[in-house]
Amino acid sequence: MVKKIRFTIDAQGEVHLDVQGTVGAECDALTAPFEDKLGIVASKQRKDTFFSNQEQETQDVGTH
Repeated sequence: MVKKIRFTIDAQGEVHLDVQGTVGAECDALTAPFEDKLGIVASKQRKDTFFSNQEQETQDVGTH
C-alpha cells in the first residue's frame, strides 16, 4: 500500500496530519520530521489499526 500524509490547517492555524498506509510505529517514523519542523504536538489520536497488523493506519496530529 502507498504511504500518504494529508496535511490540513484549521481556522485556528493548527496543522493536522492524517497518515494512511502504515502500521504501528512506522507512522511515527514517517511523521517525525514534520512534527519536528511544526513544533509542539498538542495531541495524537491513533486508530485501532495502529495496534493491529493491518496495512492501514491513520493518525491525527494537532500542532500549534
